[in-house]
Amino acid sequence: MAYILFLFVFALLSIFIIPKRYQFVITFSAELLLSFFSGYLAVQAFSSEEICKMFFGTFLGNEVFLVIDKISAFFILVVNLIVLMGLIYSKGYLQPYRDKKTKTELGLHYFSIILLHLSMLFVLTLREGISFLIAWEVMSLATFILILFENEVQQTVKAAVQFIIQMHVAFVFIVVAFLIASIKTGLPIGFDSLELYFQTVSVFPLFLLFFAGFGIKAGFILLHTWLPHAHPAAPSHISGIMSGVIIKMGIYGIVRVLTYIHTDLYNIGLFLLIISFISGILGVTLAIVQHDYKKLLAYHSIENIGIPRCRPVQS
Repeated sequence: MAYILFLFVFALLSIFIIPKRYQFVITFSAELLLSFFSGYLAVQAFSSEEICKMFFGTFLGNEVFLVIDKISAFFILVVNLIVLMGLIYSKGYLQPYRDKKTKTELGLHYFSIILLHLSMLFVLTLREGISFLIAWEVMSLATFILILFENEVQQTVKAAVQFIIQMHVAFVFIVVAFLIASIKTGLPIGFDSLELYFQTVSVFPLFLLFFAGFGIKAGFILLHTWLPHAHPAAPSHISGIMSGVIIKMGIYGIVRVLTYIHTDLYNIGLFLLIISFISGILGVTLAIVQHDYKKLLAYHSIENIGIPRCRPVQS
């Protein structure tokens, strides 16, 4: 599996050397292949009671598996759809830039879209901690490059830098949370250590660390400050992908952590209810005063992030 992936990425490097007029075709073909393969596995996971689990390789002495359960399968199908729709829209959107941008700049943009898609799929399927964190970081770096498409505009550079700084702050929260669980349980860093940790230690403090890390990506209110700047700076097709699935990776992280928690559910549910209510109300309030359509989309994204979680977890 790992060797096939490396060959796939190596083949995609041709995007940088082929003529501009073929770059979209190569990118779209790669996206179709990636979506078909991952979508097929996701549908299989939905239709079976068994969890799809494939050996990916060995990393730092730990066996790494790609695991697709029904939660991962749902997010995979949504990610595939939104990224494909965004890529189709980009064909017309990027047409005026073909004379302004070099072959390398356009190639980097298309390559980053594929890298973003691939990294999101890995985030959704990896359980081993180090590989998950690498995929999470690659996802942020690919998004940073995509936001920076119009790098000649000072506000775009400022928004991209603000985004990557806050993503690294989120990354630190997630790393610290994983380290605490690993040290306490003696298990390798990863989601497997959470099951044992949450059975023996107070749940809420560690959950708050994970929530801070994943919540910054999701754009919950008070953790959202990168979002209204990144949306106007990014190309329109990237703004759509950002609202549609990139920020939903934060929601996935929170949901994934919740699957390992079996105690203190009422307090966690109440906390999520309050944060979600505030995000929903303030998000729509800030949205209605916006005149920039992309900022309007950004604040409505914050509102929508709050809506699905506006209910307590049942104990």
